[in-house]
Amino acid sequence: MGKESDLLNEKILASAQSEFYTFGYQNASLRRICRGVGLTTGALYKRFSSKDQLFKAVLAPTLEALEAYGESQKTRDYDFLEKSQLSRMWEHRLEDLEALMQLLYEHKDNMRLLLFRSQGSSLANFKSDMIYFATIETYHYLERAHKEGKIRHLLEYEYLRSCMTAYYTALFEPLAQDWPKSQAMAFCTSVLQFFNWEALLDF
Repeated sequence: MGKESDLLNEKILASAQSEFYTFGYQNASLRRICRGVGLTTGALYKRFSSKDQLFKAVLAPTLEALEAYGESQKTRDYDFLEKSQLSRMWEHRLEDLEALMQLLYEHKDNMRLLLFRSQGSSLANFKSDMIYFATIETYHYLERAHKEGKIRHLLEYEYLRSCMTAYYTALFEPLAQDWPKSQAMAFCTSVLQFFNWEALLDF
């Protein structure tokens, strides 16, 4: 029974993902989602209490993957800080960005959902929230590094926020333009050339 229930959930999520991607969150129809799996809306609500909860369930694997990537980068960077090896952050910057782009393209449809088709949902501010938290995390890191005398100057928060906004906007551009993965991966080099973080942060 458990396996049958899990299989039905998978079918629901697949139908929902297709519906949300095609019509966007606001115009997506729960009835069409249910029709795709031969389910009544009443039965659907027993599994997912709302359209928004279903939307978040569809996107959960993508959000978890992004969080895991961010945590791995954070752990490594703080290790460099502890060992006074900040310059090592730039040793693998292209590989790091390519790994992130690879992740974005592994979840391409869901990322496009989050970025461009989530209006009306609780995840509608995903991009701005991501930029906000990335800026906060980075600024706290820089504050600590500055306090410990490991960097010479502390970039103003508003400058950092503006640079982060421009950076993530550029990073998401391949998804916005629906570029093929090969073009998006090649674009990583141009992004790094344009955003010289090593020079901007001066370490």
